[in-house]
Amino acid sequence: MKKPTIFNIVLLGILLLARPALAVEEERPHDGYWWQCVGFEETQLVTTCKLLQLAYLQGYVNALSGAVLEAQIEQRHLKLNIKQMKNKEDQDLMSLSLFFYGIIGRDLTGMTYGQLQDGLTKFYSDFRNKQIDVDDAIEIVKLQVRGEKKAYIDCMEEVLRLQYQKKFDDAFKRTKECDRLAREGPK
Repeated sequence: MKKPTIFNIVLLGILLLARPALAVEEERPHDGYWWQCVGFEETQLVTTCKLLQLAYLQGYVNALSGAVLEAQIEQRHLKLNIKQMKNKEDQDLMSLSLFFYGIIGRDLTGMTYGQLQDGLTKFYSDFRNKQIDVDDAIEIVKLQVRGEKKAYIDCMEEVLRLQYQKKFDDAFKRTKECDRLAREGPK
């Protein structure tokens, strides 16, 4: 088992002290409004919001280490199941899932919490992204930090927007375009 770092211990202490302020947040969806602390009282806003963001990112990074292995296993399972499906709609949904499991499997090597925090704040400054879940938005920020092609990143953002608008057929079609962009030449 990993030893707790001083950062984790201090963060835990701060979160326990801020617990009454954070209790209200438990039922809200973790989207752009939540990330930007819309609805927080003015006195809590700056400090609690920044701590909440860092705590979320710390939990995300810790959880991702286990999720990478799970995503790799799930990818293999999905590849086998797609071939056995007869319904085109189910095949498309499974293909979309497979595509996103592939993205989850990418790691955070060389990224800092500050980069992720700033990237998410910038991502949510676009009103079209407010309803996108933080976990999905992090994937876009990871692509940006890695220096992926802008056309590919823009395409992936559009796929997320379409998914949150429940336009799954359009999202699936756009995913194929994103996949093509990812395989094209230099960045």
